[in-house]
Amino acid sequence: MSEELETFIGSKEEFWLTALLRETKNKILVPHVIEQCNGMKPVSFANADILFQGFLTLRSMRLRFENPVLPPPEMKHIFYHEIFRTWLFGYVAEEGLKAVPSIYEETFLCLLEFLEPERMAFHERAIANCLKFKNDATSLTAVLAEHFFSQLTPDHSYFMDENIPKKPDKLQCPCNLDECKQRLNFGNTAIGSSVVWHGCPDIFIDQRVPVTVITETKDNTVEDDTELYGSFAEPAAKKTKKRSNEEEQSSPGSDNSFVAPVAKKLKIGSDGANPCTSRSVGMCIAMENNKSSDILFRSNIIDQIMASAMTNAFAQVNSNSHLKGLMIPSFACTQDYILVFLYDPENDILLQTNVFKLFEGPGRLSISAIVQVWMFLNFVELLKPDLANEYEFEPSRFHNSVMGYLSHYKNATYGEKLGPSESNYIGEVVMPIMFSACNHIPARNRASSS
Repeated sequence: MSEELETFIGSKEEFWLTALLRETKNKILVPHVIEQCNGMKPVSFANADILFQGFLTLRSMRLRFENPVLPPPEMKHIFYHEIFRTWLFGYVAEEGLKAVPSIYEETFLCLLEFLEPERMAFHERAIANCLKFKNDATSLTAVLAEHFFSQLTPDHSYFMDENIPKKPDKLQCPCNLDECKQRLNFGNTAIGSSVVWHGCPDIFIDQRVPVTVITETKDNTVEDDTELYGSFAEPAAKKTKKRSNEEEQSSPGSDNSFVAPVAKKLKIGSDGANPCTSRSVGMCIAMENNKSSDILFRSNIIDQIMASAMTNAFAQVNSNSHLKGLMIPSFACTQDYILVFLYDPENDILLQTNVFKLFEGPGRLSISAIVQVWMFLNFVELLKPDLANEYEFEPSRFHNSVMGYLSHYKNATYGEKLGPSESNYIGEVVMPIMFSACNHIPARNRASSS
């Protein structure tokens, strides 16, 4: 064991980590199935349009509220402990840091260092300072990149979209803390293809994981579909099982919001355990009635995040063949909430987490959120490969939805300059030809009838 990791044995940080590894294993993800999408069109992520089964389920819920005889919709789910390396988390949760294998030491060390009280307080002050004095989209993006997301990977590597508006003076971190003199990193975050979906996420972490930062603006009005995605969530039932005193004390920021009734087995893993299950949850995502979290579930925003997640997964596998078979994460966040999508482009599986709080109190980061973000950012080390071989997932049907255009996604690029969008070609070439052809139809009809 390295000297750096050894210093954390018996520490408060180790206690938090082991407690939260036990707690987060029972959080769940929901698989999405796409009914229709415009993934064959050459449009940016912001203009993506996706109709998924969760949307239709919520419509059936609305009918159920009006007609109580209808049964509640069934939603499938899978637990965190079924997608992560259970053996690793189990050992560490029970035995502590001495159980961390040497190949994972750097991954665990970056989390423990972030959890150090003085260091975490510094990053909390940086984020709070930005929210108080510079609450604009670019500043929020910069501070979250520098003081949160990048800190939870061993290399602390990140860069922001080089075309982001209103870059800070001298490219310095806008947190305005005297102790922080960090220069911001910018680069090309473009992913996709000009022939299909494409765009530039706000941040890239470790050149693999995109983060889209969503902010409320004066003209960002709520669309009608916002209610369907957010406002009809049934309140999650409270767990009746009491936690031990140790768990009560060691679970800061706990945000379990899903119930866990008796589940029906769909398919058992090869080890005879951890079945992927199905149950009635009332809705695919149980949310608090909070304006900031509602933003993440507006129809245009959720479509944008889904499109970005799936396109990035293709681009990452194209660039790194060793990522094939992995669920590749993408983040979306507001100043208060975080949401994660995971997509396996090889097996066409799309999963979504519950939305979880970034803060557990005024200016205090949620340790539960920190651990969850760390788990997903370090997906190469911590996620199980080839989940599709172990569990029975219904494909997202994205492959079928884009039909002959799937090859463009399989050749999607990351960090390269995109060519001119074919949307211009449609407007400047295709539509005029179609319009001209329509104008000639009456003339041809007259000629044939004479």
